Amino acid sequence: MKRRGIKAAAQAYAHGASLGKAADLTGAGKQELSEYIGVTRLSEKYPSMDVRKRLEVARRIFE
Repeated sequence: MKRRGIKAAAQAYAHGASLGKAADLTGAGKQELSEYIGVTRLSEKYPSMDVRKRLEVARRIFE
């Protein structure tokens, strides 16, 4: 369960959520999330997008 929370938080972060918000939404720890993102280099896999697009993606993730 804990690992799933970190993975879900990492995906939310990669799609535009702040580290803190991604951790809060999924119950993952900020430190663990930060380490996971660094190891997986997730933030490098997704192109930058504007705020409206990020919000749209985040809403789809949490529907």
